[in-house]
Amino acid sequence: MTKTIFLTFMLCSFVFGAHQGIFQSVPKKDAVILQKGDQKESCPACGMNLFQFYKTSHAVKLKDGTYRQYCSLYCLVDEMTFEYLSDKQDQIEEIIVVDAKTTKQLDAKKAFYIIGSKMPGTMSIQSKYAFKEKSDALEFQKKYSGKLMSFDEAFKATLKHDFGRD
Repeated sequence: MTKTIFLTFMLCSFVFGAHQGIFQSVPKKDAVILQKGDQKESCPACGMNLFQFYKTSHAVKLKDGTYRQYCSLYCLVDEMTFEYLSDKQDQIEEIIVVDAKTTKQLDAKKAFYIIGSKMPGTMSIQSKYAFKEKSDALEFQKKYSGKLMSFDEAFKATLKHDFGRD
């Protein structure tokens, strides 16, 4: 049942996005793809296109120098908690997020997140956008609502809201 709801939500997101433009998207020339290989432009957790969901993109740099780049905080939380990275926490060197305003990458631990705004979410009904500057996050919040959080708070909120875990 959950997968059916999720797939319906994703289909609606793509249909809406095809006609209205997707807020999360950037042109290929404006995105930095960190991971390598044939599937480097796709999220390793769900397969979604990273350019289409770049403003919600997160990445993990592992200590061996490799990267895994995700379309969303949802996919990062899923991999870190339940999947590929769940038993590799000690191998994570850095977590990176894209600033939704500038589309530049930054240390996720230093970002200001707005969770649950009126803007579309990626892989979740609850939106999650990160900003380098607190003032940018507050400006976004004023325009689109949502709650200001740190990375750790946003991670925990995603785990609770999207996965039903505390």
